[in-house]
Amino acid sequence: MSASVQPRNEPIGSLVQRMQKAGLSLPEIYVVRDALIRSDKNLTNLGSIVVGTPVPNAIDANGNLLLKNINQGQAVTAGPTTNSASFTVIPEMTQTIAFKGNKAIIIFNGTFQVDTLASLLTLQIFRDGVGVGYQSLVSAPGVSYFFPQPITWEETPSAGTHTYDVRWKVSAGTATATGTNRALQITELG
Repeated sequence: MSASVQPRNEPIGSLVQRMQKAGLSLPEIYVVRDALIRSDKNLTNLGSIVVGTPVPNAIDANGNLLLKNINQGQAVTAGPTTNSASFTVIPEMTQTIAFKGNKAIIIFNGTFQVDTLASLLTLQIFRDGVGVGYQSLVSAPGVSYFFPQPITWEETPSAGTHTYDVRWKVSAGTATATGTNRALQITELG
């Protein structure tokens, strides 16, 4: 069955909503939506969908980006410490994920303390054993003060399996990750 598609001044997102109201399933809607985008190069009002961008299962019915590989590691070991001047992996802050080659955002947050005044705590995200992004350095305002230390990094890992972890080192004394207040979240974008 072939039909002529007439250009419309209606965003694809609202067409998808109308098809949902008509009782079509999401897989059927995606097929129709993708066919409209591919067949009618005169469509000008696509909302958040751009012609030429792969769209099957990447965008929901409202035109929102669907995220892939959402992973969050949560700490279970309370109060791990390090006195190493070389990077070591923070306990439970490692994830291995199969990527599709899309952009990924890596988010780490933890609460720390050091026991030596002017000691410098350094944190960094690693991919497959190699540091990525910047080293996050902090010196606590005083001995045994609690301080949060977030790191966010965006990159496009190649398709395949990669292991990310967060590592730490301290210039003097001992650093402690307070309680279980740390998490590593990795999300592959669209």
